[in-house]
Amino acid sequence: MKGLLKFIWIFLFFVFSLGSLKGEEVLPSLYDLYREFISSNGGEKNMQELNSIIVSGHILQDDQKVKFKLYRKRPNKMRITITIDNLEISTIFNGENAWQEVTSRAERVALTKIEGNELASMKTDSIFDSPFYSAFKKRKFITVAAIEEVKGQEAVRLDYDPAGNFGFDSIWLSLDHYQEVKMLRDLPGDDEEGRLLKEEIYYDGFSLIKGVYWAQFMQHFVDGTMTKEVVVEEVKPNAGVFDAYFEVEDDKNFTAK
Repeated sequence: MKGLLKFIWIFLFFVFSLGSLKGEEVLPSLYDLYREFISSNGGEKNMQELNSIIVSGHILQDDQKVKFKLYRKRPNKMRITITIDNLEISTIFNGENAWQEVTSRAERVALTKIEGNELASMKTDSIFDSPFYSAFKKRKFITVAAIEEVKGQEAVRLDYDPAGNFGFDSIWLSLDHYQEVKMLRDLPGDDEEGRLLKEEIYYDGFSLIKGVYWAQFMQHFVDGTMTKEVVVEEVKPNAGVFDAYFEVEDDKNFTAK
């Protein structure tokens, strides 16, 4: 009887052990994810051949619909212009410095230099390549953490060590097309205490532009509350974006329309 009980105990132990092993996540390696990401975008050469892009669309925020035009140029130049009534508000980053410029009928109304936390955020946002691809060179600070659902689809969460100075905490890659479908990062709060807020950005509606994936719909949540939606209506790749679009001069007349 004791032998039979021992056999049953050992049998149950192995059954539950195997069940536990089957339930464990088998996480892909960081190198596997990197290879799949590059392959999904037509290869590294194809990605590097995309040097500039002009994106048009609208932003839904605070019950307002605002048109925008975004200019980006490799490696990290960016200009975004929003139109409100007869005003154009341009946020410009030339790779080192940033400004906000307000014009009315091509005449400057105001010019403000951007500094501090806002400038630091722009340095992260302006990088032409995707967050995952551009951060891979500092991969020792990246951890493949878990497989989780993002809007009902499986995605792998990557955690980024603050020591790597990435500008974000985590990203989620789709296990379907291996693009970023979610990002988590800190935003500076408006209060005097300098409290950091958690911003989640969801990316959806992917399309291929010259064989490279681009999201056409983004939702931003701050501390769990949706703050804005970004809808992309038109994308023009390698459209001849000049360096002058990212510079500010005292006597400048606007030509980047």
